[in-house]
Amino acid sequence: MVLTDLTTTAEVVSSAVTTTAVIVAGVWTYFKFIKGRGFRPHLDVATSALWVSDGETFDLEVTLRLKNIGSSKVELIQKGTGIQISRLADNQSPAPAEARWDSIGGVFEVFVKHEWIEPSETIEDELLVRMPCDPQVLQLESRVVLAWKRENISVHSRRVLTPRLAHPPWPSLPPLNEEYP
Repeated sequence: MVLTDLTTTAEVVSSAVTTTAVIVAGVWTYFKFIKGRGFRPHLDVATSALWVSDGETFDLEVTLRLKNIGSSKVELIQKGTGIQISRLADNQSPAPAEARWDSIGGVFEVFVKHEWIEPSETIEDELLVRMPCDPQVLQLESRVVLAWKRENISVHSRRVLTPRLAHPPWPSLPPLNEEYP
């Protein structure tokens, strides 16, 4: 009779543990996959630029890199995706204050030939912008729009670029027989 009671108790405990495990797994699944952000798009955006010159004019070589660090495929939306280049505005507030910027040339399209990004994939786009000014401090603001369920998500990046030439004009060195200052 004791053995029967022990068996019944073990069955009840086993049933309770199984029920608890199913409930915990269900709650975990709900928060991980349905409510959680595990499969939302996660992107890393990197912007870089470099002043280049042919000796007469200055251009800006802009590189935009986008890496899908999430675990789902991400669809790119071209409308709203682009990069805007701005220069320091003439009318600045007295220091200390955040700099004001004026846009140069509107918004330039990027990632036109890309429709989506697979998980762990990196895409890159380059453009050469003819600049109406000599090298100066610029601000590069990029925006990438992604399709997600019934809404769009936008990812932003901002970078301040200080003027450095890709091939700076090297000062001429004096001949070897002359002394250096």
